[in-house]
Amino acid sequence: MRTIVKSSKLLMLILAAAMTVQTHAQEEAKSKKDGDIDSEITNARLRAQSGSKSDYSLSLSLGYNGGTLDDIFGEERPDIYGDPETETKTSFGGSFAGRYRFNKNDSMTVGAGFSVLNPWGHSEGNVDNPYIGYSRIYKIGDFQTSTSADITFGTAESYKAVDLKQVVSASHNMMKRFEGTNLTVGASVSLSAYFYGSEPEVAVSKEAMTELAVGFYPQLEYVFNDTFSFRTVFGYFNYQKSRGEDSKLLRAYEYQSVGVGISVTRDIYVYPNIQFLADDLDADKTNFAISADINIL
Repeated sequence: MRTIVKSSKLLMLILAAAMTVQTHAQEEAKSKKDGDIDSEITNARLRAQSGSKSDYSLSLSLGYNGGTLDDIFGEERPDIYGDPETETKTSFGGSFAGRYRFNKNDSMTVGAGFSVLNPWGHSEGNVDNPYIGYSRIYKIGDFQTSTSADITFGTAESYKAVDLKQVVSASHNMMKRFEGTNLTVGASVSLSAYFYGSEPEVAVSKEAMTELAVGFYPQLEYVFNDTFSFRTVFGYFNYQKSRGEDSKLLRAYEYQSVGVGISVTRDIYVYPNIQFLADDLDADKTNFAISADINIL
């Protein structure tokens, strides 16, 4: 319990420091780029994920991938999706990146992931999976839209275990808030290609190694006020293709996430949530997580 309290205090200190720095930055070092993206994008999550409005900034993504509802602070996190590259230890981590904003809509990031496996037991820290990405946030008619693409270089142990070298991903997210209501609906699509070593000598069969993943994710948000909102994502249309010679694009497990979005400031967004399988609602197969997007400067 003492470790949990210390970790909670650490997260609160990080959030408090980020709030102080980013508020000062908004007042003293506003972007020199033309226009204000906030006049187009009002969705709190999209704003935070698009990064600071400054020309140069730091983006920090924090998260705790916990255990089941029965044992949130346990050592094991069940892999409800069935992917061999998924880390099955509970972990605290995320990613950090430097961001350069070309204009109010387009930016580029270079960063890496970090993680502390089993933070409540014998902890093991790593900095891994460096990446480079591009993102564009803009408006198409009534839709608030973000498009991104990135390449991640696999250096984490869970990636090495299956000899996963790179993952190239692209995603497109569109959200529409209905005028006169607090309801926002939308969807995102994603495509990820997995590149392995030529002939990896691993215990996992090729049929269990993902080669291509395609997803369509309907989403719904209900805004209570400027700070709090309800959010759910329907992961019912996910398809994966393995490295097996005769493999086809097959429908993956159907899951759903439900959580509460907390807009601490324009540049800080926190999202506690749970993920569960749509056709198997056992508590021991429901994962708990909390994430935070923090932009500094």
